[in-house]
Amino acid sequence: RQSFKFFIRHRHQHIKPSTSIIAKAYILKADIFTLEKPDISIWGLQLKIHINTIMLNRY
Repeated sequence: RQSFKFFIRHRHQHIKPSTSIIAKAYILKADIFTLEKPDISIWGLQLKIHINTIMLNRY
């Protein structure tokens, strides 16, 4: 019974860091993308919002 509890605890410890590493990798990828193409991520969104407001005001 004690060995089974230890196994479950040990298994959970192995699952947790892998998911955090994956999450960190995704965050890093997103940061790299924004650093490489900041004009697309920031200005692209602002332009879309600006165009939407113009279209709403026109009609």
